[in-house]
Amino acid sequence: MDKDIKEKFENLYPKVFKYALSRAKNKDLAHDLIMEVYIKILNNFRENNEIPEKLEFYTMRAIRNKHIDYIRGSSKTDSIDDVDGYLEPVDENLPSDPLMRKRIIKAFNKLGETCQEVLKLIEQGWKYSEIQELTGKPLNTVAGTVFKCRKKFSTFLYGSENKSENLK
Repeated sequence: MDKDIKEKFENLYPKVFKYALSRAKNKDLAHDLIMEVYIKILNNFRENNEIPEKLEFYTMRAIRNKHIDYIRGSSKTDSIDDVDGYLEPVDENLPSDPLMRKRIIKAFNKLGETCQEVLKLIEQGWKYSEIQELTGKPLNTVAGTVFKCRKKFSTFLYGSENKSENLK
């Protein structure tokens, strides 16, 4: 009888694989889903000596459910408590999205020393006239420097085109 079920599985596999692949979009995951379902059916067969009446429908439905379980399982994240203070401090001015935070830090670090200093002063709330007094440069030079530094930062952050310009 095992030979009979093996033959049924082999005949059903190409159709089931196409279905699993359409859901999973990954050959390895599709194959894993099918194998899990086949093992479940085979174990049930060995215990009860029964094959589902509509094997193809049952297999497809089981693959669908396994895939949903896989998606739910992969979307779960464990929270990390920083009781001992091992995590690095978070700058509250940066966005909470860790990828965007990394992009901002990376773009800022690409700037030259002058631009970093000027933008830090602006971020701290300094006015152009105060920066002029601090640096001894003319007000127009300070304003031009801030403009150029912001543009460089935007280019490093978003690429050659500023995304905010596309919204206008």
